[in-house]
Amino acid sequence: MEAVSVIIPAHDAARTIARTLASLASEKAIIGEVLLVDDSSSDATAAVAMEAALRLA
Repeated sequence: MEAVSVIIPAHDAARTIARTLASLASEKAIIGEVLLVDDSSSDATAAVAMEAALRLA
């Protein structure tokens, strides 16, 4: 099975991004990379995503 790349567009997604990343981590597919594209969020999207990524790694 080949690895897939996942691209997540996000804008002010601090409330939902950790749940999104946790859902990806539970997938059976081989995920080679996850790219989060943050469109100048005014909330803590980037910080929450980084915390979630470190926790799930």
